[in-house]
Amino acid sequence: MISKKTIEEVFNVAIIEDVIGDFVSLKKAGANYKGLSPFSDEKTPSFIVSPSKRIWKDFSSGKGGNVVSFLMEHDGCSYPEAIKYLAKKYNIEIIEKKDDSYNPQEEDEKESISILLDFATTYFKTVLHENANKDILDYLLSRGLDHNIINKFQIGFISKGSKNFYDFLLKKGYKKDVLIKSGLFIDGKNIFSRFNGRIMFPIFTLSNRVVGFGGRILIDDKKTAKYINSPETLVYQKSKILFGMNFAKTDVIKKDNCYLVEGYLDVIALHQKGICNVVASSGTAITSDQIRIIKRFTNSVTILFDSDSAGVQATHRAINVALSQDMFVSIVSLPSGQDPDSFSKNKNKEEIENYFIDNKKDFLSFFSYMSSISSSGPEGKIKLIKSIINSIALVPDMTNQTVYLQEASSILNIDVQILIKDLEKNKNKNKQKSPIPQQKNDEQIEKPSQEEQFLFKLLLNHGEKFVQINSTQKLQVSKMILQELQLDGIPIVFPVFARILIEYQNAIKKEEIITKDYFINHQDIEISRITSYLISEKYKMDNWGLKNIKVKKEEDILFSLVKEGLIRFKLKRISDLTNSILEKIPSINDEIEKKEELNRFSKLMNLSRNLHKQLGREC
Repeated sequence: MISKKTIEEVFNVAIIEDVIGDFVSLKKAGANYKGLSPFSDEKTPSFIVSPSKRIWKDFSSGKGGNVVSFLMEHDGCSYPEAIKYLAKKYNIEIIEKKDDSYNPQEEDEKESISILLDFATTYFKTVLHENANKDILDYLLSRGLDHNIINKFQIGFISKGSKNFYDFLLKKGYKKDVLIKSGLFIDGKNIFSRFNGRIMFPIFTLSNRVVGFGGRILIDDKKTAKYINSPETLVYQKSKILFGMNFAKTDVIKKDNCYLVEGYLDVIALHQKGICNVVASSGTAITSDQIRIIKRFTNSVTILFDSDSAGVQATHRAINVALSQDMFVSIVSLPSGQDPDSFSKNKNKEEIENYFIDNKKDFLSFFSYMSSISSSGPEGKIKLIKSIINSIALVPDMTNQTVYLQEASSILNIDVQILIKDLEKNKNKNKQKSPIPQQKNDEQIEKPSQEEQFLFKLLLNHGEKFVQINSTQKLQVSKMILQELQLDGIPIVFPVFARILIEYQNAIKKEEIITKDYFINHQDIEISRITSYLISEKYKMDNWGLKNIKVKKEEDILFSLVKEGLIRFKLKRISDLTNSILEKIPSINDEIEKKEELNRFSKLMNLSRNLHKQLGREC
């Protein structure tokens, strides 16, 4: 676990325009920097970096945050990975502190395996380009790959003769247990290479660390598997890795779509043609974890699996896994007997993309099409209906379910109400089988009201400042807001704001002063994001001054703004609470409980009238 001291040093040293400048071409624009969004295709720059505030804002996508959140959004990395990246960039020593889950021996082994796999990748690349293996390189070139794409994906080769490679690594100082645990070797009576005589495809994490390999034999042999993959190791979990995502992530974001294919060469062939938003499931059936990786970058996935029976089954499974993660799913059926690698051979980028566009089907149309060519009559239609209902039942979002049911009704020519009843039956069966409570989706989670946002915008921008309460008394803005909220017992609804309020409470108890910079650089990425968003949303008063219109700045009217912000927030919460009580009362049978709710309602209404008077309105 990275120490707080290291994190603070990273934030103190990291220059936001310097870091983001490694990924985005930035140009000076007054006090800020401007560039094209890395998260969407745009011609007019709307991506802003503010060195003074140490935040960035992408107006095309609505994203924003600090230097760490940029790396997390752009590279899909975790918070610790982003901190480590910055520490390495600025030569900051990473000090780790122990927690209950920290296992120093295991962490050392992971690091040793990673170093070994990096070395092996370089070694395999060198072997591929040796004169003795010219036929191997020629084979790859004959498959349509060029030198650039071979270098990009760091494709290599391991010669036959396992003992030579093993002895070579021992001489280099690698320990036997690390060699075995890396997955490169199999230990038995003799130690031998898992990938003996195979073309090697390194498998990378999102942060470009090699965690495993896929190995392909040169000549198809029914007795030998064409492809074998690294086993599960301390650094490699097949179900949580997508081959090619480290190269694809930027294009996936820009295209707002990810092509999902089956094989390594399918990915590489399409990348070579300039279609780079492509990944593969890394030698395993697609998993929920892999779909969640794609979902970090887009909500749309297009499946490009083989058209044979095994490919169709894999497509069906991938559709259901993606739907269960609330992804929008499309399918492109390739010509019979072809995969993305062979299909793209003699075509240019435009021809391939046009085919994908012309032949893209949503999952409902795909199911209907596959049913029409495989079966007919009532039995075939019943199977199709059941298949569609089963898939729609996996979708967590109710709105999406409704749209799919309406579309299915049109395709199947069946009353939508009948499909809804079937869906409900399906859900009830699933509940009986698996009574696990479902997590709330985004639609169910409380969103901050405008009144709540406004109040916390004031708190984050001015919490440490003092306002004149009366002729003799000054009070810190954060204390004023906390006291007022506690006085009337009005709770904060939005969870992130509640966490921010706790931070202020703790700081006040310790007599510490915290500013917006503390929250911008907070380890809680949600706090960091909401802070960056709120402090970037300034009042649009700048142009008034240019027109010689005198206006008071936010700081000049701070007491009035905070007072009004508190009143409007309270009124909004009181309105929500009283409406809730009115809805609840008719269903209460217990007279004592009903009386308590009515008393609560009466107190809230009295408070509401007093607050309206403070605003100068009678109620």
